[in-house]
Amino acid sequence: MEKLEYKNNFGLLFESHFCVLQSGLMKDYSYDGFRKIRLFKIRNYHYNLVLFLVSIGMTMLGFGLRSYDPSMVVLGVVVGAVMLFLSYRTKKYRYQLQMVTLNYEPIVVEVAAIIHEDAKTIVRKLNRKLNQKSTYLQAV
Repeated sequence: MEKLEYKNNFGLLFESHFCVLQSGLMKDYSYDGFRKIRLFKIRNYHYNLVLFLVSIGMTMLGFGLRSYDPSMVVLGVVVGAVMLFLSYRTKKYRYQLQMVTLNYEPIVVEVAAIIHEDAKTIVRKLNRKLNQKSTYLQAV
């Protein structure tokens, strides 16, 4: 039985291998197979695009209904401006763990936003361990 060095919601670190949460399952990897492990924060623009399109639609609807009631233009422009402001202010992110193998092949793991801090900690500890192994191999 190997000694457990670190544990959190995202993964487990052992002496010779580590496990990370991937698609609801713990996947096991060896330290020897990787060069670098990184965590990427990627902005998700889907919400911004939807709000932007709704703001344009509300403005056009306000101008389209001006023959029925002139105040609809003002209402459409105000609602459209608020939606446009919200489309620029809304920021949603997704996180990806990218592990680069010795053959420079990336393995990408999606990380839930709730546990991205745990993933940061695991990545920091994994890279420290990988750097120790590579420094030792260079000295020999």
